[in-house]
Amino acid sequence: MKKALVCTFLTMATFTWTSGAAAHADSRNSIRDGVICLYEHDNYKGGQACFGSHAWDLSWTGGEDGVGRNWNGTNRAVENGASSVKNNSRYWVFLYDGRNYKGTFYKAKPYSSDADLTKNSGNPSFDNRTSSLAFKGI
Repeated sequence: MKKALVCTFLTMATFTWTSGAAAHADSRNSIRDGVICLYEHDNYKGGQACFGSHAWDLSWTGGEDGVGRNWNGTNRAVENGASSVKNNSRYWVFLYDGRNYKGTFYKAKPYSSDADLTKNSGNPSFDNRTSSLAFKGI
């Protein structure tokens, strides 16, 4: 009985540890619903910064909401630094090359992604140009 119990426990512990490691490794690929995430490099690499459903001026460095405009875990500014994007919301999100939602824009369709903002069909090249963004149709 003791041997069977020990064996069962070891099997469960190994399974739990493996499942946790797989979930952690996958976290950059599974962003939460309703946000857009910008990435510092092509193919969703480098820094990551995710924003929820309203307008964001990326030049702003923080405030009452506690949200800075730096790549997660760094002091590097997001403004003019995005090279890829994942829109995990049901809204169109417009990325603007000017502050305060002005200038040339890139349209991110609902539930879409772009691994390289320099190669776009129907949008201008937008690598390292995003200064502000706004969710449309809310």
